[in-house]
Amino acid sequence: MCVVVLFLGLGVVFPIVGSKVRKRLSNVPIIKSSRQAKTQEIMTVTWILTSVFLVRSILILALPNALHVVWTQPMLDDYFWVYNVLVVLYYCIFEACPCAVVLWIQRRLPPQRSSGVDAIGELNDSLLAN
Repeated sequence: MCVVVLFLGLGVVFPIVGSKVRKRLSNVPIIKSSRQAKTQEIMTVTWILTSVFLVRSILILALPNALHVVWTQPMLDDYFWVYNVLVVLYYCIFEACPCAVVLWIQRRLPPQRSSGVDAIGELNDSLLAN
């Protein structure tokens, strides 16, 4: 039951955190198209994580009540492959696929620094001499 409460809590918290990040990003003085693209990425990742945590918690609550199955040793021996396929499907749907989608969304690396900039906002001597 603690796991369900944790997943439900995370499902509620992610949209709140995502909207706060979106508000902060809207005030950053950068090119509007870049800001909109980042905002869209943040909102997509937020809704992916929210939906995964909510569906996972509902599934954990609903399945034992709907199936009324207690996995005993003789049942595990008879349905060994079915049980393993269900476990693999669960982790693929609720762990691997969301991680892959988030990584795909975040696949672009930040641009490389140009020769005139050492760090964010700091100019090197060659630019100051001009």
